[in-house]
Amino acid sequence: MLCWHLSVFWSLSPQYQYGWLVPPLAVYLLFRRWKTVPDAESLGGQQGAAVAASACALLLLPLWLVRTATPDWSVITFCLAAAVTGLTLALIARMGGWSVARRLAFPILFIFCAVPWPQRMENWIIQSLMRTVAGVTAELLLWCGIAAEQKGNLVQIGQATLGISEACSGVRSLQSMLMASLFLGELWRFGKKARAILVVAGLAFALFFNLVRNTFLALIAYRAGSSPAFEWWHDSAGWSILLVSFLCLLLVAKYLGKPLEIKERAAFQFRSLPAWITGGFTLWFLLVIGGNEYWYRSHEQGSKNVELMEIHPPVGKDRFRTDPISDRARDVTLCSEADGWSWLETPRNPWTLISLRWKPGRTASQSARVHQPDVCLQASGAIPVRELSPVSIAADGGVVLFHAWLFMLADHPLYVFYNLREEGNRDQWNATLNQDWSAWSRVQRAMVGERNLGQQSIEIALQGYDSQADALDALKTRLPSLITLTHAEK
Repeated sequence: MLCWHLSVFWSLSPQYQYGWLVPPLAVYLLFRRWKTVPDAESLGGQQGAAVAASACALLLLPLWLVRTATPDWSVITFCLAAAVTGLTLALIARMGGWSVARRLAFPILFIFCAVPWPQRMENWIIQSLMRTVAGVTAELLLWCGIAAEQKGNLVQIGQATLGISEACSGVRSLQSMLMASLFLGELWRFGKKARAILVVAGLAFALFFNLVRNTFLALIAYRAGSSPAFEWWHDSAGWSILLVSFLCLLLVAKYLGKPLEIKERAAFQFRSLPAWITGGFTLWFLLVIGGNEYWYRSHEQGSKNVELMEIHPPVGKDRFRTDPISDRARDVTLCSEADGWSWLETPRNPWTLISLRWKPGRTASQSARVHQPDVCLQASGAIPVRELSPVSIAADGGVVLFHAWLFMLADHPLYVFYNLREEGNRDQWNATLNQDWSAWSRVQRAMVGERNLGQQSIEIALQGYDSQADALDALKTRLPSLITLTHAEK
């Protein structure tokens, strides 16, 4: 169940692609540990283990129910991982004692290496890394005699511009090297101090070689500009630094000492679970999966009130133009439809509007929430200042809740208003289901049996306004003619 849930993140997010390696590596580590486990001298605590296993198993029902409605929620992902690993360890303790469970804990808990980080923490790390990498890259280029200037997450090199995006920030290398260092430390059975050194070395190699990679790409961009050659080097260099970082990590591990000689024992013999426990847990898992499916299917039958957002670009405005979304951006966001427009609202106020849509499906929710303005806009040189309070603004046919940010772009304030909504939300008809990304709104979706809904986002960026109040007043005036909320029955 846990791997099935996590596989969506491993498939959709490039920085978690290494997650596919974690389950087989965990099984291998578990097999190695199992061969060194001595027979338990005492099976005390069996009753406590059974209670712990039962508690974790019971938690699977609400967790799996909420997870189906909001699979992108990091809180549910971590709770699900904790419940599954806790259940596994409790069952091991029931069959072999808590001492055996403690010995096998590391390979069981190793799966957390492939669990996505909380979004707020991940975004903060990505933003910090992107700004730092851009600044250091620009400084290194200056040392090489090349005029370079940092502009947010961009490095201006002559006529060429290198964008430090999420993939270039180093977070992918950071996460994969953390997993690799933990694996090597367990594989060679190092002590705590040696394992800590290995983790620090792995993170340091990830950051250092990512910086080398970005400096190298900046030199390529300076000489070749944006060309097929640059794209080839961009992708190849990403995989190369992972390989080089891992080889350096191996050298550090070798320096720390030889692998601990494993003294194999006779295969540990687990005490079999009573038939009533095995049968009870099997029936419970079937009930969790089957009951979950029945709950959502029963609520999906019949007609639905669907709320759609129709956008009316102001084609008559000065300097109005359609801005096509690049194929690379479409591939990154995994969206089904993408549109962009820009115009001058007044002679000194340029506006940009981007609309993305994801078709209904199991991965729509994760795809829509992988990329948001507070991260993605920095790739265009915008410098985040702060997140503003959410605002509700009247549109034609309803009210739209916007999350807002203040950026600086070319030394001028940039106000960004962003809305992400679900298409096919039956309860928007009577406004009982919130779309504010709060914990309660996510639980509500499970309570009303909604899953796999289509997603639509709209991002409006306003420039040239002296204050947040001025930008907000302008948006309130324009929004009714920009957006129409329509309801249909399907």
